[in-house]
Amino acid sequence: MDGIKIDFYDVREKVIHEVKKSDKVEHAHIIQVKYYLYVLCENSIEGATAIIEYPKMKQRQVVEWEEGDLKTVEDWKKEISQILLDKQCPPLEKKSICRKCSYHDFCYADEV
Repeated sequence: MDGIKIDFYDVREKVIHEVKKSDKVEHAHIIQVKYYLYVLCENSIEGATAIIEYPKMKQRQVVEWEEGDLKTVEDWKKEISQILLDKQCPPLEKKSICRKCSYHDFCYADEV
């Protein structure tokens, strides 16, 4: 499916498996698989669930589509669309998590 890269999808059980190398559970991981579940629904695959696996911690977290998630994801999409339409980037917010982000160089390109 366009726009997403699911680590593994069990077609028979309708379960997304997302493996994280991180040694801590993050809310962003849940948001990511919620978006995957949204995309599946948009492609007529309903009733899927997700499991986020953390091999370093030997943990798994089950994520299910819940009431209210549709509105939440659609709100995220609207916010992202608005940012993309703006002629100017949003103001830079310096956060500790930014150092580990794969987009770090894009945000801080002017601060050499």
